[in-house]
Amino acid sequence: MTGTHDNSLSKPSAELTAAALEALVGTVPEPQRYALLAAWSRERAAAEAAALANTAGGLLLVGVEVDTGGAVKGFTDGGTQMANEIGLLAGDLGPVGRHLLAAAILEVGGKSVGVIRVAEAPAPPVMVETDGGVYRRTAAGCVRVTTRAELDALTGKDRASRERAEKNLTAMVSRNELGNYAYVTLAVTLAPRVPDAGPYAWAAANRPALVAHEHGLAGRWQFASENVSASAGEILVAGSDEVTGFLRISRNGTVAAGEHLRRPPGAAFLPAADMASRLRDMVELATLPLRAVGGGQVVAAVSLEGMRDLRLTLADGLSRPASRDTLTSIVTERHLADDAELARLSDDLVAAAGVVFAANLGAGTGAHAGDPVDHTGDPRSWHGLTRRTERRLSGARGHGSAG
Repeated sequence: MTGTHDNSLSKPSAELTAAALEALVGTVPEPQRYALLAAWSRERAAAEAAALANTAGGLLLVGVEVDTGGAVKGFTDGGTQMANEIGLLAGDLGPVGRHLLAAAILEVGGKSVGVIRVAEAPAPPVMVETDGGVYRRTAAGCVRVTTRAELDALTGKDRASRERAEKNLTAMVSRNELGNYAYVTLAVTLAPRVPDAGPYAWAAANRPALVAHEHGLAGRWQFASENVSASAGEILVAGSDEVTGFLRISRNGTVAAGEHLRRPPGAAFLPAADMASRLRDMVELATLPLRAVGGGQVVAAVSLEGMRDLRLTLADGLSRPASRDTLTSIVTERHLADDAELARLSDDLVAAAGVVFAANLGAGTGAHAGDPVDHTGDPRSWHGLTRRTERRLSGARGHGSAG
């Protein structure tokens, strides 16, 4: 008697082992999350991988025999050609493929079985570049997109994903604000393009990692286990005082890290290099739970609160006073599973924060009081009570992943 598999292996956090694959025997894997090939074919594998990416992600297994009812009978050997080509499959899906596919070969009962983990594409459609095809996954398996309506559905999924991520991001930014003139807030917020409870679950199971002092933000505020609290919707790491660092992890996967600081009595706030270092520490801690479950593409923003009239210490004096009280700047989307992309994300957020002071935080340089004012602004930013209006009027968005 066969049963439907619960598709847990297709989840990014699932451990892939020979025993886990052997447990598939006698089951009928969910067709929208599993693609099964008895023999290696690079063309078929590329189509199947693209179909999974355009649907909900899942597993592509090569070297699996099924019966007429779709139940797994056993395993075959993928052979030398699979071993030589499986690592090239991601390139068949274009530049985005390297962020979506993770391939391996497992020995199951003496047979080499190809295992390709496919993430759900945050910005579909994904196209197979070798044949120009766009594919999706249905109950019947892999099908090629042949109508404008099907293509529109995929592009609509891209728009909806972006809007949902921005909504989750702005909701988290609001939770970080104190709304008190005596304090200032620095924070970075990351919202996955594909909502995922994985970061929340990982954080709940790995609380010591959240307060490990090798992470700059956790070390600066001397976080300990008693600083971690959890509710049904959010895990919070923070001190008991309003002056504190914090880490928030929402059940939908949105993460924020930041600091609430007392507003200084004079005009001078922080040295520019110190502010840049603090922001990079926030990025490191905020990305920890996201990268722990596989990373992925995120919409990210830096937010500042209570900044008006404050000045940074530059290498040659004080910066121009901050022209805005609050700022939230959305930067180019990045893939956290890619170390180079992560480094660029950190650079982007530091650069965006410097705009309010007309300063380059990393270099410690910038404009001073009395220097000409640049009125061009940043169309991806909003501030004060007019932020909704400014966002609506600005057409610029950080879509895609810049090289």
